[in-house]
Amino acid sequence: MTKKGLPGEDRTALVEHSIVYHRVLHGHSYLSTDCGNKLSAKIFHDSSIATKMSCGRTKSEALVQNVLAPYSQERLATELKHTPYFSVCSDASNSGSAKLYPYTVQYFHEDEGVKYGLLEFYEDPHETSRAIYEQILHITEINGLCASQISAYGADNASVNFGKHNSVYQKLKEVSPHIVKGNCKCHLIHNTLKNANRILSAAGYDVESIVLKIYSEFSCSAKKVESLKEFCEFTSVQYKEILRHVPTRWLSLLPAIQRILECWPALKSYFLSLGKKDCPDIIWKVVCRSGADAAKSNDEDDVTVSGSFLLLMHNVMQEFDSAVWKLENESATLLDVHGVISRLHSQLISCLADRFYGSKTKQAFRKLSARDQTEFATLVDSFFEKAVQYLEANFDFDDPVMSNASCLPLSGLMEWDALERLVNKLALSIDEDKLYQDYTVLKNVFESIPEELAPDK
Repeated sequence: MTKKGLPGEDRTALVEHSIVYHRVLHGHSYLSTDCGNKLSAKIFHDSSIATKMSCGRTKSEALVQNVLAPYSQERLATELKHTPYFSVCSDASNSGSAKLYPYTVQYFHEDEGVKYGLLEFYEDPHETSRAIYEQILHITEINGLCASQISAYGADNASVNFGKHNSVYQKLKEVSPHIVKGNCKCHLIHNTLKNANRILSAAGYDVESIVLKIYSEFSCSAKKVESLKEFCEFTSVQYKEILRHVPTRWLSLLPAIQRILECWPALKSYFLSLGKKDCPDIIWKVVCRSGADAAKSNDEDDVTVSGSFLLLMHNVMQEFDSAVWKLENESATLLDVHGVISRLHSQLISCLADRFYGSKTKQAFRKLSARDQTEFATLVDSFFEKAVQYLEANFDFDDPVMSNASCLPLSGLMEWDALERLVNKLALSIDEDKLYQDYTVLKNVFESIPEELAPDK
């Protein structure tokens, strides 16, 4: 564990630092560290190191703040000095009355690939674009780095970060003209769906509200849950807990809808048993057609417009969730963004043109009355139109960097013309003769890869 020849005090200090580092790495509290060290002294009472360790909460905190953190910062800054470019991410986080900001970086290491690091974590009560910009420059400079190395700025979509005139991004662009906008594309996808859903909400078919209402029915009542279990047994459906959807968490809606559909026969029977008087209106519209009685509505062929929209959203959400998962993947980079958003955009346009709602939604659609079919089709068209319009208004499909950078992923052989265009768009000072030599080598490697093996593997 410790180096031979070290004095006893140095060996004890080395062990204390190692233990504190291990606890920080795994998110243990200082109280847990204090308790663990006291326990070690009793268990390993015959160890000269364990019995001399005195690393309580105060000392552990001091070691983290005054030794481990500065050393980590120094190592990261040293690596960044040998890196031509790195991206910066920052965002405000409230902790009580304090407003905290991280300065995180993402960069490429020639031996280890894409790496991430936390260079600084500071408190600033001023959430203005000027204050954030000045802090970013200050932290960059005091660590011996240059603002021109910042290749991208990542943050949420707030106007203070990415507004057209007086934002952090615009200010950084003055010192690094080719900086790339790294606003959250997952948030963009979430907002696209949320804005499209307003079409349904205005017409009285808010799927998100339906999901929340069904969850709230069972979230705080053991008696209602027990009643639902009985209906599950009666309808031969395996009981599963209804999942909670959090409106600000874009990946929680699909699993919540999926769970409702899995338990739908039991849920429908449960709400019909309550009757119109005791069942929430928004749920009654899902389980019972207007003017129909509860007994007839329990028929499998009895389909409501609200129920059809629930099936539609389940189908549409799969496309949106797939895009979000791809962008949230740890291996995702700027090279993937344009392709993912473009595929989602094309899918929405195709669904609108072909009036494709998903197979299960189509089956439910055929069971609706002619009047309900017209209403459903009209609202779905408006839904897809709104989604496409929002996506086109908030994502630049002609962005010179992202639209041309898609030629770089190793999923297929890049074309020299596309690579040359990218160099011109990025205004890179590069030896094109050597670049072409590298391109030729890569081309030969691609041609030697067996067809059954994916190039990126």
